[in-house]
Amino acid sequence: MAVLFFSLCVPLASTQSLRLTQIGVIGATTPALPTISSPRGVVVMDDVASIVQAEIDALTAAGVTKIILISHLQGIEQDLELIPMLSGLDIAIAGGGDELLANNDDVLVPGDGTPFGPYPLRVANADGVDVPVVFDAGQLPSGAYFLQYTTPEGTFSRQMLLMK
Repeated sequence: MAVLFFSLCVPLASTQSLRLTQIGVIGATTPALPTISSPRGVVVMDDVASIVQAEIDALTAAGVTKIILISHLQGIEQDLELIPMLSGLDIAIAGGGDELLANNDDVLVPGDGTPFGPYPLRVANADGVDVPVVFDAGQLPSGAYFLQYTTPEGTFSRQMLLMK
């Protein structure tokens, strides 16, 4: 397995109730943060997988049943390396890169470029469960977003297309 060459600010973790389902959200960012921003008092740490996994474990222990990782790791490749190391992750939203995810039948805005892969990408987590990976298209003129939630009535998915 490849070594990850990025770090993470101490993750923000929060929960929102959605029809009796607890959803946990964990935020992660790049170790390059001090060189691309002015984070001031933010502590940037190494070992992203261990830090994010600790947040997943804490949220799961608190009764959270869906875990979403929102990252800004400067490229989707870093997310694709991280997800297989995480147990209990359900959805990943990758940010910081300009990778376009689109399917063959999607109508793209002129200038969007060539897709990096299908929307959503699917990567197995450490449990062998496929995790949908969506993105924030950065400098691209459009982007697609995906939300999945589970209630006692079943699992529901919604998609939103953002035209910038």
